[in-house]
Amino acid sequence: MTDTRKSTHRRRLGAAATRLTAGRRRTFLDTLAAGLTVTQAADAAGVHRATPYRWREEDRTFAADWAQAERAGTDTLIGEARRRAVDGVDKGIYHSGKRVDSTRAYSDTLLMFLLRQRDPSFRERPPADTAGGTDTAIRRLNDDQLNARIAALLGGPESPDCLESPDCLESTDSLDGVNSLDDTPGGGSTKSGTD
Repeated sequence: MTDTRKSTHRRRLGAAATRLTAGRRRTFLDTLAAGLTVTQAADAAGVHRATPYRWREEDRTFAADWAQAERAGTDTLIGEARRRAVDGVDKGIYHSGKRVDSTRAYSDTLLMFLLRQRDPSFRERPPADTAGGTDTAIRRLNDDQLNARIAALLGGPESPDCLESPDCLESTDSLDGVNSLDDTPGGGSTKSGTD
């Protein structure tokens, strides 16, 4: 067989091996609905992982079934997360290589995930200082201003009134956007005042 004929023959075999049959379709979708990945579902169906994506582009019904299988798979995973978070999992206790007892382990991380999913009040909240409160103002102080505030707190030469006075924070207004970990927007460090 010539190289051209071999290539054509391989393409025909490859096309037949990746044709969307009822069996492959069901296996792929059932595996996906069980909460496994597209790659795992493709392996179960006996096709390359890119093949189901091609099937999805070519067949609207398959695309809709895929979306439904992914939703079912997500529900399966959420159910497993709930079981681990609420019911816990059995963890063996071993001594000298032998299982001597067991304990129930619960996942606080999974529990928080489930709470965030159901109740908006558990979702991520911005840090308190992002609203421009005192913490943000203190982070924006230059070294001299910060030293004056510390001295005032410790009863040093600066007036304690400085702690409450907006004048102490006046010059920080020009520092909007400054990274809270250092003094410059670019992440470097600068010194204020005279050197």
